[in-house]
Amino acid sequence: MATCAFLPAAVLAVLGRVLSGNAPLRDFDFGLIARPVELAGRLTETVRAAISGVVWPAAPGILCLVLLFTAGRRTPFADRLLGLAAALWICYFLIPMFAVAGPAWLVSTSLARTSAALAPLAAAGLTARLPWRCAGAASAAEGDPRASGGHDGSRTLSTPAS
Repeated sequence: MATCAFLPAAVLAVLGRVLSGNAPLRDFDFGLIARPVELAGRLTETVRAAISGVVWPAAPGILCLVLLFTAGRRTPFADRLLGLAAALWICYFLIPMFAVAGPAWLVSTSLARTSAALAPLAAAGLTARLPWRCAGAASAAEGDPRASGGHDGSRTLSTPAS
């Protein structure tokens, strides 16, 4: 049944591709890789636009993230998460170099939004670095009779009976 519904859509997609040809990419010029002199200038423009338009306004938040990072300790799990977030952010940061309309345009329109997509990943990595309790401190569950198995399961009134 699903194949019958999929078949007409697939035929139309294939016919559209065959009749119109490949759609040209108009957003990015990856030919800049072969022109390193021009690419270096675009990298400089990207860095300048990112610092003035994204990093500088977000500086207080970035400083808070650095504080959380330094307050934690290294764990393999957190290192993998934060490494992945850093690698993705570097990709998001470098892609505007290839924008046809110029790096400043793409940085101003999308770098902050695409970087914000990494917030859950970065938060998970930072949280994995933070100690959950101090050494030697009792956890909240140790004082709870239900958590230790010391509770007999009978119901108790929340207020004394009158």
